Amino acid sequence: MQLSDAVRSMKPWSMSKAALAKNCPFSFQLKYQKRIREIPQPKGTASRIGKAVHKMLEAFLRGVPEDKLYQTLVKISMIERLTSVETEEAMSYLHNIRAFTEKIKVYKTRHGISEEFIEHEFSFSDDLKETPYNGKDEIFKGIWDLALKTPDNYLIVIDHKSGEKMETPQVIEKYGHQHKLYALGALTKFPELQGVQMAFNFIQHDHISWLPMLSRLTIESDLVPWFFSYLNESAERAHTGQPVKSWLCQYCGYLHLCPLKGGN
Repeated sequence: MQLSDAVRSMKPWSMSKAALAKNCPFSFQLKYQKRIREIPQPKGTASRIGKAVHKMLEAFLRGVPEDKLYQTLVKISMIERLTSVETEEAMSYLHNIRAFTEKIKVYKTRHGISEEFIEHEFSFSDDLKETPYNGKDEIFKGIWDLALKTPDNYLIVIDHKSGEKMETPQVIEKYGHQHKLYALGALTKFPELQGVQMAFNFIQHDHISWLPMLSRLTIESDLVPWFFSYLNESAERAHTGQPVKSWLCQYCGYLHLCPLKGGN
């Protein structure tokens, strides 16, 4: 199977871009083809706190000194424009953030982790070769929140979530595409990999849901054709330009133009 000309004409793709093409072709065309400026919906408290907590965890993983901790957290709160109440709630995650950081330290020591990647950008071309991020040849790009490479050539990818805890079956149902796309991205960056395992860190609950290991053979034989089909279907769907009512509407910046919402 090959990628269609439509896929190539709309590159680069990302997980969110493909999801928008599938869930609302109307918004996709306005955003990526007509380049119409969005009118963002006001961010809710949960969204602002979640983004701040994500940055706090990143700072911890990068080893921010304890004497700089408070200053760092205040700066993050100001950047995300948190209210005093929201700042206090974000600070309440500190215990779990510290706990996760300690778990990672133990894991790295126990498994002799050779390389660590924090907020790492990756991208690859249509021939499934690593390519510079935001470069002219990339067909797909993404960002790993945290990735750990073992000495025996396995990659552990961990994605942070600030929402409600999910067990593995729920995670697979909601984030299964992310699992596949990130695993494929891992193999394009590290051709020597023997397998990729992904986990989701639900920060609020100090809970990690592990997904099944994807072997090199599975990625090459199953995920590569799935990837081509996934992008081909996304591009075909995008061409319809049809508005669709879905959960994405609450975040949409084109409601004033949407015919389903009385726009024109």
